[in-house]
Amino acid sequence: MSSASDQPVEGSDPGTLTVLYEETRRTIDQQFELVESLTNRSAQLLGFAAIIVSVVGSLNANQASCWVQALVITDVALFSVAAALCFAAWRFHTYRDDPHPEQLYSHYRHSGELAMRDQIIGNRFAAIRENDGVIARKRAWIRDASWILAAGFVVLVALVVVRLFN
Repeated sequence: MSSASDQPVEGSDPGTLTVLYEETRRTIDQQFELVESLTNRSAQLLGFAAIIVSVVGSLNANQASCWVQALVITDVALFSVAAALCFAAWRFHTYRDDPHPEQLYSHYRHSGELAMRDQIIGNRFAAIRENDGVIARKRAWIRDASWILAAGFVVLVALVVVRLFN
């Protein structure tokens, strides 16, 4: 026996809703995999920056020329900024997922499955858009940290060369 709440949402095909339901779930799962990958990358870069800062800090710049002191200060500053960016990317961020089951139950317990799936799909689209913004910021922090680390490494190489020839 079919009730009015089991009827498709106006203008919605049940097969289309099923495909959209599965695809939006898959997209959110892919976003969370990307977040995990980016978090791992930022942790690696943070560790690299910390090691290099400790190496540069261990160089005895007090007894060196002004050029060496300037290179050490520049390098520590670059790696510190990179470490801060990595930490910003690494720290916990909130990401949206499906609506809470309790909310679904309270709002859609008298509705049909199609109406509930239609609402979940809409919520997932909103979650995907919000998560994309957070992921884009995380990517930008990691990208910027990578470039700053590269610049810091160049300064480190210059520092080593200058120290070798002094």
